Amino acid sequence: MSIRAATGLLLFLALCGSLLLSTACTVTDSIKNTLSSTTPSDWYDDNGLLKEEYKVLAFAAVNTDNLLQDMARGRGEYLESMGKLLGVPPSHEQEFFERAQRRMADGVLSLRPKPQELVAALR
Repeated sequence: MSIRAATGLLLFLALCGSLLLSTACTVTDSIKNTLSSTTPSDWYDDNGLLKEEYKVLAFAAVNTDNLLQDMARGRGEYLESMGKLLGVPPSHEQEFFERAQRRMADGVLSLRPKPQELVAALR
């Protein structure tokens, strides 16, 4: 296992340390599905830090359930954080929330969306 992969695993374990087992399994599956479509070392720079272009996808993988709940409500801290990661300016935040809620209502997402699908629906 490379240092970058080990760093990613440690980061995941630190983030999930306080989660219930069922939630941790869901997060683990999301991360496995996401990482299986990319080379894990591609996610990190030479210093072992997550590259900018993967931050949105990593956030979606770790917070899928919370993002889906916030999208359904049309507001919430996870949706707000995702908006910031996507570069939504504060003046367009309400519009972003409303569009996210419409996407949920329109059934744009599958029942258990992959992080890539979730990000695509929010862009």
